[in-house]
Amino acid sequence: MNYFFILVVCVIQLNITSGYGSDGSDINEEGAPLCRSHENITDAFHDIDLDDPGAFGDAGDNSTEIDATSPAPLDLLAQINSDLDKSSLLFGQKIEKKHTQKTTSSNLQRATRGDRDAMLAAGNELIETGIDFASGKEWLKLAAKKGSLRAAYNLASALIFPPKGFPPNYRKAARWLARAHKNGHKAALDFMATSGEILLTQQDATNTVKAGGRYLIESAAVLDYAPAQRLMGILHTKEEESGAESSNKESQRWFKLAADNDDTVACATLGIHYLEHAEEASPDYQKGLDYLWKAAKTTLSAPFSDEENTRKALEYAFIVANSGRKEAFKLARGAAANFAYNTNGYPRDIEESFIWLSNLVGLGDTDSIAYMTTIAEHILKGKNGLTQDPSLGVTCYKKAAKAGSVTALYQLGLILTAKTPGLSEKDIDINKGVIFLHQAADDYEDPKSMLLLGDIYKTGIDGFVEPSQSKHDYYSGMAKVNGFHNLTLQSQYEKISAK
Repeated sequence: MNYFFILVVCVIQLNITSGYGSDGSDINEEGAPLCRSHENITDAFHDIDLDDPGAFGDAGDNSTEIDATSPAPLDLLAQINSDLDKSSLLFGQKIEKKHTQKTTSSNLQRATRGDRDAMLAAGNELIETGIDFASGKEWLKLAAKKGSLRAAYNLASALIFPPKGFPPNYRKAARWLARAHKNGHKAALDFMATSGEILLTQQDATNTVKAGGRYLIESAAVLDYAPAQRLMGILHTKEEESGAESSNKESQRWFKLAADNDDTVACATLGIHYLEHAEEASPDYQKGLDYLWKAAKTTLSAPFSDEENTRKALEYAFIVANSGRKEAFKLARGAAANFAYNTNGYPRDIEESFIWLSNLVGLGDTDSIAYMTTIAEHILKGKNGLTQDPSLGVTCYKKAAKAGSVTALYQLGLILTAKTPGLSEKDIDINKGVIFLHQAADDYEDPKSMLLLGDIYKTGIDGFVEPSQSKHDYYSGMAKVNGFHNLTLQSQYEKISAK
């Protein structure tokens, strides 16, 4: 079986290239290694105390040093006030446009007294207004050292994406985000990895920028962030395609780490890889099915999943189901029905729901036949959130009947011979209704259909079915043999016929 059509490594289409030193390390434009290996990054984070304000040394940073033990140095405050005096009109206009209730001056006064929130506000305003990026960054650093997660996050953002004329510092950004993550910032690692991806895919990015992007991604991956681990797997896959040695082993290692952290794309990627490269009876082939099953189950069991991911997960579930795992049938069945009921928020699609269910029937899942029949009933009667549409209900019953639903054959016979209200002229076909009943009664020995045929042949249907005492006796008798009597069912047909 060729599984390439669902190969999720399509996400590797990112056009990513990096500079490498002779030892395989990333280099900056001056040739200095920026990020040597996964182990180097791991050691970097393990060797520092992320809660220690002094752990984030400022060697190599051109911005003004601030001692975390003091609110703010007087020379820095004087410099800021001087800059504000020179551009007070411009500054006032910018603040007014931003509808800021607190001026930077008032924030600075409070910040110098050690107010952490004021430090954060002052740093944000100085950076956002363009008044003084370097000083704003220092205020954010002070607030971050005092425990402000938002300041650490904003400082990292400023270090990764500084304005023109200021150099980035990806190492420090990664450490501040690592500290924010450790102390509870839920978006820190996502921002770290996403920023790295942005840097890697920037047009005309320098080798330094690309190496910085990779450093950020790998830093988030080392901190056990699954999407970043998956991205590292993708990067190594790209390098493998370029002929780099040992990249295949590294890509598999990162994908496995991401998969262990329930990353569905990584699970699917590994699953497809094993299925493409292993013999069906081998342990690796079974491992591939396990990974695909995990990808399908994680996605389809989630409270909400978009259409595209649901379709991919259904394809994975089909592959697993085809191997004989019954649990995969059950999960796929429910996901297929969701296309009809719109429970996940994407547009309702009855036709697609029936396509998936029909395919499941083709794999031997007889329970999917009952799902098709139930959906048809809900459409016919307007139940469970589905709009009542008798004509569509008949169409769905026909599909269910084609899949092997005896109940659908009976319902079609009942609906068509009784001229159910709401049907279009093209749907009303008494002769077909009788044929459906005969198919259910004669081929499947359905007692309900036998009983209904007995009632029809007792009186006939004017212009369509001639009365027949012998047929009435036969089908009524067969219904009784199978446990059905006139009192059990006759009122259904009579009620519908009377409308």
